[in-house]
Amino acid sequence: MLDDKARGTFVKLCGRLESSHRGEVLAAAGQLKRFLREHQLSWNDVIGSGLETPGRPNPVSRQRDLARARRALRDPLFLSVGEQKRLSAVVEALSGGLELSNDDDAFLAAVFVRVGV
Repeated sequence: MLDDKARGTFVKLCGRLESSHRGEVLAAAGQLKRFLREHQLSWNDVIGSGLETPGRPNPVSRQRDLARARRALRDPLFLSVGEQKRLSAVVEALSGGLELSNDDDAFLAAVFVRVGV
């Protein structure tokens, strides 16, 4: 459906919908609307498959996320010390089979885009 870069952009925009600043929420909503149009997707396309297995991430994609997160930690040039610590915590959670919060998912997607893994 979406490549990793597009998915990262989408997740980041969704995260901005939780902002306490009304203007940022409205801007993010507009950007999401354009994003969906540019990728020829509907909201049903984006969330439809997720409704079939609520709360259960795809184990294959989680293993891929774990491998990519470990690669990002090996080359932390583009990460601050705080981001490196947070990424280490996310790697531990993924290694332990724990579910990630929406914030951690958005953080992970943003790291993948920035680091290029």
